[in-house]
Amino acid sequence: MQFDAWREHRSALATQWAEVKSARVGAIIKWRNEVLTADCPAGRTLLYPFSGPDFLNAYLFFPRCETYVMFGLERPGTVPASDDGSPRD
Repeated sequence: MQFDAWREHRSALATQWAEVKSARVGAIIKWRNEVLTADCPAGRTLLYPFSGPDFLNAYLFFPRCETYVMFGLERPGTVPASDDGSPRD
């Protein structure tokens, strides 16, 4: 069953992903293919010290890695309280 909120969310994300793909992903892949081999630098594991929302770059630069070890300098935050999962009107 799909709710109107889900359809709206999916539509908004589809638009945003299309923008990311056209403005960023294509450029990264083009640069990677010209400069890097896309192979994982050290075996099958990538050590990537810019974790979190930057996973997309790590994956686009080195898509053939099997394991991504990511870390950052920011202190971890707290997990927000979850609601009961009921749809909101």
